[in-house]
Amino acid sequence: FTKNIDVGILGELALRGPLRPRDLRDAVPMPSGALTRHLDHLEEGGLVARSYGRVAGDRRAITLSVTEEGRRVAWAMVLVLEETSVGLREIIDEVRALLDE
Repeated sequence: FTKNIDVGILGELALRGPLRPRDLRDAVPMPSGALTRHLDHLEEGGLVARSYGRVAGDRRAITLSVTEEGRRVAWAMVLVLEETSVGLREIIDEVRALLDE
C-alpha cells in the first residue's frame, strides 16, 4: 500500500463505496487491467473486498467496498494529509514572505 493510486482508490471507496469497478474507474481513470491489478493488491492486503452478484438484475456484477482495516487505513491517511497540509501551509507562507521582501 505505497502507490498514490492505491491511496486514491481506497479514499474513493471509503467516501463513495461500495462501487462497481466501472464506477470507480470513472473517479480514478485508468485502464481496467491496471485497476484490476491495484484492486488485487488492496484485496490481498485486506483493505478492499469484492462481492459478487449483489447488483439487482446482474448476477455477475462485482461491487467493491472498504474493509474495516481499509477504513482504519483511510482514517490514518486523513490524519497524515491534515498534518502534511499544515506543514505545506507553513512553507507556502514562508516563501510568500521571502518573495514579498
